[in-house]
Formats: sequence, C-alpha cells, structure tokens
Amino acid sequence: MLDIKFIIRNQGLIKKNCSLRNVKVNLDLIKTLADKYFLLLKEIEAIRCKINKITKKIEKTKNQGLVEKAKAFKTKLKEKLQTFKKIKAELKEEWYKVPNLVHPKTPIGLDEKDNKEIKKIGKIKKFSFS
Repeated sequence: MLDIKFIIRNQGLIKKNCSLRNVKVNLDLIKTLADKYFLLLKEIEAIRCKINKITKKIEKTKNQGLVEKAKAFKTKLKEKLQTFKKIKAELKEEWYKVPNLVHPKTPIGLDEKDNKEIKKIGKIKKFSFS
C-alpha cells in the first residue's frame, strides 16, 4: 500500500498508474479527505495538549474553574474524535482502492492474453481433466 502523502504529492504518477491497471480512483476525494484528516489530527492533538496542561494546573491549585474548563475541552475532544473517525474511515476506503505502482518493465494489458511468455522451464504436464 502506498503512503498517503506519496499519493497526494504524486497525483500525476498515481493517475497514470491507475489507468495502466484499469482502476478507477477518485484522487481529488482522497486529497480532500487527507487534508481534513490531517487538520483534525492537529486540532485533536492541540486539545489534548491543553487538557494535559490544565490537568497539571488542577493538581497544583485544585481550582474548580479549571476543572470546568477541562470538562469543556474533553467534550470538544469527543466531538472532534467522532468526526475524525468518520473521516478516517472514508479516507481508508478510498485509499485502499489505490493500487501499488507497476514496474516499468511490466507488460501492460487487460488480461492474461496480453502477458508474454519469456521462457518455459521443465516439461508441461497434461492433466486428464483438461
């Protein structure tokens, strides 16, 4: 599986690869979802950082106002996490559709008939059922 950042940075290469492999992938959707994913990830980490700082202050001061502030941040964090999980699931669904890159020496074709036989090794067995 290709790295999501590689896919975003090399969209032309990925489009060409998908056409060679006869796969339809919506790269614009992947980019949009990845942007949302990384933005939400930053926001979630920032909220967690604030919660940790407030928690350390609460331990020292036992301030009730800080406790309420921490609860508000935790509620905000839960909402962001729910959105994050949805975006992550959508991104994975599209991301998994992207095929690995084709080696430049690989013959291009729609099925087995387009592959070329390089050499035969050994004796080919004949089966009774074929």
